[in-house]
Amino acid sequence: MDAVNAGHRKWPSYSVFVGLILLYAGERIVVGADSVRYLFSGLGFLTILGSAVFRVTEMGKVGADRKPMLTLFTGATFGVMAAVVLYGATTFSEAGEGQNVLRVAIHVAWLLLLAVSLGGLVALEIAVFPVAGIDRYEDRKLRRFFERGVGTGLLVASAVVFNYITTREDKKIDFSFGREAVATDQTKGLIKEISKPVRVVLFFPTDSEVGDAVDQYIRSLDGLSSQLTIERTDQALAGKLASETGVSENGFIAVSHDKTHEKIKVGTEWDASRSRMKKLDSDFAKAVVKVTQSSKVAYFTVGHKERATDPASDDSRPPLRQLKKILANNQYEVKSLGLGDGLGQELPKDHAIIFIMGPEKPFLPEEIATLKAGLERGARLLIALEGEGEGDSMPELLSALGLSFDKTILANEKAHVRVTRTPADAAYIVSNKYSSHKSVTTLTRNSNQLFTAFGKSGSIEKLENEPPGVHAEVVISAMPGTFADQDGDYIFDKATEAQKTFGLAAVVTRTATAGADREGRAFVVSDADVFTDDFLRNEGNALLLADIAYWLADVKEPVIPKVTEEDVRIQHRKEDDVAWFYSTTLGVPALVLALGFFVAGRRRKR
Repeated sequence: MDAVNAGHRKWPSYSVFVGLILLYAGERIVVGADSVRYLFSGLGFLTILGSAVFRVTEMGKVGADRKPMLTLFTGATFGVMAAVVLYGATTFSEAGEGQNVLRVAIHVAWLLLLAVSLGGLVALEIAVFPVAGIDRYEDRKLRRFFERGVGTGLLVASAVVFNYITTREDKKIDFSFGREAVATDQTKGLIKEISKPVRVVLFFPTDSEVGDAVDQYIRSLDGLSSQLTIERTDQALAGKLASETGVSENGFIAVSHDKTHEKIKVGTEWDASRSRMKKLDSDFAKAVVKVTQSSKVAYFTVGHKERATDPASDDSRPPLRQLKKILANNQYEVKSLGLGDGLGQELPKDHAIIFIMGPEKPFLPEEIATLKAGLERGARLLIALEGEGEGDSMPELLSALGLSFDKTILANEKAHVRVTRTPADAAYIVSNKYSSHKSVTTLTRNSNQLFTAFGKSGSIEKLENEPPGVHAEVVISAMPGTFADQDGDYIFDKATEAQKTFGLAAVVTRTATAGADREGRAFVVSDADVFTDDFLRNEGNALLLADIAYWLADVKEPVIPKVTEEDVRIQHRKEDDVAWFYSTTLGVPALVLALGFFVAGRRRKR
């Protein structure tokens, strides 16, 4: 009788590995061709399922001596199958809002379960191989090998899960303990452009290390502008100055212009000051803006299901809270503009910018007429359109601006950001194709390092015949390979879809009419998601907002593009990540597994 068949059958374990290879081919190699993908993935799952069923059947036919060994093999095989089922749950489920945490938990669960089950299965095969032809096994030895395999699987899984989580979160560990603050180019540019005298007073004891670090940061800005004066003093020795600036203790920076004062708390001890030092550059820039710029009003239209700065609890769309925060940091007062506020009669005279953010219901004819009349008298509009759902294309207003909007969602199979790790990510396109217009100045200068991200965006096109007095220009275009996804499958179809240049943002100027003291301006962008909280974490989106505000409102000092004190999430294109993905996800686990085989082989020889 065949020695293997007499004691232990190896082919079910081999089938598990064959099934996993087929699954990998279906999900990672032939992805894009659905029929072939489902064929490979289906065969892989059925192969693993067949192995599990055979193990259960085999257990019913063997004696008590072999049941402990087969129980371990059966459990490990079913563990692999359960991991595959969990993986399928993440692949075929929609990545809706509110399901993100659950999807991450399932991702981690199937990775752990697969690694532990495979580790145990491989360890059992190693233990049984030398004595495969006998009917009785040393149960304690098998269990010991199984436990070691599970431990090795946990080690490998920990590395893979850690890699998976870090790629999603992009957290940064600061080994400098926050002892240094560095003035960014944005802050230096702000100081160079200030037109009003600004006095900076550092309230720190002479022997304070924190004070020395703050002093070093502030002194790096000295000489950039004749309007900036810097001094350092002890709060106890400068009672009158401290009282004028509202400082009651050491550890503060006072930024003043005339009788306007802003305080920045840093502290005097490193343990308490470390996190504040990380924010010092952003906080200082905000303070300078607040004391030098007069308050302006930014109006957000309401009444048409626009994106909201403070959304209602039943509104699941991404909010604009960070946009509101950025405006507040730059001395903008945010107000609502609806029919009751004059949108149907005349635009408020105190407006600096009017935001129209992704409306889903049409504007009334009276409201459109008010916006058109406002542009003729020098109004400034930022219009973010909505390609998803019931988004209103605003054809009447756009035609008056010399533009049209196509709601068909754009996709690009290469130039996109990873959000769901499914083919649907192709709709989260990126672009660094900027014109030389002033509204995208910063992005144009840094197009090799920055990009703007769009989420399920439509496209903007310039009309052949512009209305009298109107000039429109596309300032951001989609990357090569972008196509209008007609069938919604996120995959380019040569027969029905075309790859061409699509407009993503445009600027419009309206010649000033009689009685108007300035030209009307509008910036139109094809996707409202560009300025939502998650997208503004990308530096390219934040700087786009800064450039737009600068151009629309004729701001003399640069708008501060800082969104939060967190590190900006770095997005990568798919092709840039291939080497890192395979080296970390496959290379490291394979190295650990090879080491395990080597150690087990030496022990077996002994």
